[in-house]
Formats: sequence, C-alpha cells, structure tokens
Amino acid sequence: MNQNHFLVVGDDKRQKYLAEELRQKGHLVAQANEILQGDFEALLLPLSKTAKYVREFHDKFASGQLVFGCNFPEEIVDICDETGVHFVDYMKVAGVACKNAVVTAEATMVEAIRQGECALYGSRCLVAGYGRCGEVLAQRLVLMGAKVTVLDRNVEKRSKAQGVVPAVYSFENVPDAILTRQDFVFNTVPAPVITKRMIHRFNPAVTILDLASAPGGVDFETCRKRKISARLCPGLPGIHAPKTSARILLEVIGKTMWGETS
Repeated sequence: MNQNHFLVVGDDKRQKYLAEELRQKGHLVAQANEILQGDFEALLLPLSKTAKYVREFHDKFASGQLVFGCNFPEEIVDICDETGVHFVDYMKVAGVACKNAVVTAEATMVEAIRQGECALYGSRCLVAGYGRCGEVLAQRLVLMGAKVTVLDRNVEKRSKAQGVVPAVYSFENVPDAILTRQDFVFNTVPAPVITKRMIHRFNPAVTILDLASAPGGVDFETCRKRKISARLCPGLPGIHAPKTSARILLEVIGKTMWGETS
C-alpha cells in the first residue's frame, strides 16, 4: 500500500480515532479544526459538520483532492466538480449506511437513558420515520422491552413496520391518546414532522431526541415554551461509539483509495 497524506478535520473522538488508525497503517496524517492548504491527497471532514466546513472552506480545496464527508451541499459540489475536486459521501457507499444505522441506534439508546427520567424497558417510545435508522432503532427498542409506536408518511414503510412494532400510523392520523402517553420521542426525519400540534399533546415529562441532520424535524421553539426536554443530537455514533464509527469510515476510505474489500 502506498503512503498517503491526509488532513483529518475536527476534534471529536471519531476523527481522532480515524487519524490514529491511518497512522497505524503508515500514512502521514495532519489534524486541524479548519481546512489547511497543503499537499493532502484526502480531506476527512466530520460527518455532522460536513456542510459547514464545505461552505466555509471550499475555496481552499485543491484539484485532484478527495473530500470525504456526509450530506455535501449540492450547490458547492457543482462548483468544485469543475475544479477537479472529488467528493465521497460515506453514507452512499454500499453497506456503510446500514452499519452506521446500527451504531446510531445503540448510541441513541445510550443518550436516551442519559437524558430521560425512566428506563427504556417498559417505556413508551415514538419513532418518527422508518428509514434505515428508524427501522433499526425501533427493532432495538422492542428488544429492550419498550412499547414502540412508529410514524411514517410512506404506506410501504408503514406496512413493513407493522411486522415489528404494535402501533403504526401516518403523521396525520396518529391519535392524541398515543401522543400523550409517550416517554420518549425519536425523530429521524430531516423535515418538520414533530409539529406544534403534536408537541402540545405530549406529556411535559417526555424526552425528545432529534437524530436528523440540522435543523432537524422538531419544533424546538414550541418545546422550549412548554419546557419539554428536546435536543438535536447530531453525530451520536462519534460520541458514544467513536472507535467503531471510525473503523466504519475507514472501510470507505480503503475501498475508495486502495480498492480494499471489507
């Protein structure tokens, strides 16, 4: 394997482990909290702040560089494509999103226990969205003994969820009686789905965790006014499982740069 030169951006634990893993493989690795100019073959951006760094520093990207991250702003990608900068979205590489969903689900349950007032066992949990993360999270919560309700707009996803959880609804048709009994609400939808109407029906003791990319899908202003605990929680895998998360990202780097197979 050739020796490559990397710039690892950000100081969260996942990025630190990623830098450490690359050094152990014999590569040159610099770490910084901003984009440095230099002979870096690849820039590794933090997942939860990819868009922020790309918008602020895209003029420092060099032709031929690989830029790894997640959810790149399309308008910047179009500009940089013309200059020979190549973007790699970790979550669009086959198999990675599924692995990340599992780690995200486990990290979310850790965060729920830390932020909530009750155990997950026996609690009532509402999962908004039944994509990759929502599906794995709902499955894990059921195994923990929680009473899980799933909300999704898509008919096929609702049908799929019915084989896993006892209660499934669309966002428009969820009964008030369901909303008022929830202990935890987990949102995975990057759109405004946890609305003022719903929040006014939640018990004030509910704990809401928004896992979607910023600005999330929860009406945080209404939560604040009702004194409901609600948090936007980007990058939970990097907080609660940084070593595992770093190794998942390293698989993508290996496939992209060296043709490795996991």
